[in-house]
Amino acid sequence: MPAPLTAPNVAAPPATTPSPIAAASSSPATPYAATPSSADIVIAGRRIARLGDRLIALVLDTFLIGAEFALSGMWIAARWGGITENGFALEGKSAVLTLIATGIFALLYFWIMEGVFGATLGKAIIGVQVRSKNGGRCDMRASLIRNLLRIVDGIGVYLVGFLIAIFSRLRQRLGDHVAETVVMETGIGRLARFLLVLLWAGSIIAGIWGAYRIHSRRTIAPAKAVFLNQGDNQEGTEDRWGAVKKLGGRASWRAIAPASPCPIRLGGSLALPISSQLPSGLQFPLDCPLG
Repeated sequence: MPAPLTAPNVAAPPATTPSPIAAASSSPATPYAATPSSADIVIAGRRIARLGDRLIALVLDTFLIGAEFALSGMWIAARWGGITENGFALEGKSAVLTLIATGIFALLYFWIMEGVFGATLGKAIIGVQVRSKNGGRCDMRASLIRNLLRIVDGIGVYLVGFLIAIFSRLRQRLGDHVAETVVMETGIGRLARFLLVLLWAGSIIAGIWGAYRIHSRRTIAPAKAVFLNQGDNQEGTEDRWGAVKKLGGRASWRAIAPASPCPIRLGGSLALPISSQLPSGLQFPLDCPLG
């Protein structure tokens, strides 16, 4: 009877110890890792925000800053001069003060909102948030650094910041690199987004309405004047530019519509409050100096 066949003894391969290089490559060295598609990067469970979303958020914030620009510009022009028929002049002392005021407002807006809440109104509406590079909360110091460097990132309508971000793995502009911050996606409910949109739109409307109110109070409006001459009542009418013509008298007078408490006296018999911005070439006997 033939002997049963037995499997030959095959020595097991010796156990190998993984090399330090392989072990290092298999374990993550940083708190962030790429998703399987390598298109979206995740930090502490949150995805890096897309540049398109960040651009939309910036546009929303720009509208808000524009409303502040209109309000502060109109107030400064009313205070130091520069109001025109359609708005305020973008030249001279008032324009410089307006740009300074708007720049300060923009810096404070971005710095405080991102330092306290991690997001401006525009970012919150879109659903993105500024956080530290390891996924933690963005503090006031980091927020100040990243927003001061908007001066550089904003060159060429943010062309510099965009070019730096598209070549950055974490889509960081220069301010993010220096402050060690990133912009990440964050969840937001429909009700919260609706309320934020209302707050954003209300702020813009309030700024524009305030500028309109200041302008309407300082702009010359149609009016009607009644003045006396040697005991006779004579009526005059005023067009939009404040031309007042005496009817039935010996002379014609032209004046600016009431816009300040400073009066002039027409024919020595009527005190009519007028603006200090008189047309050139016209002279009146004034009861008070015009400033």
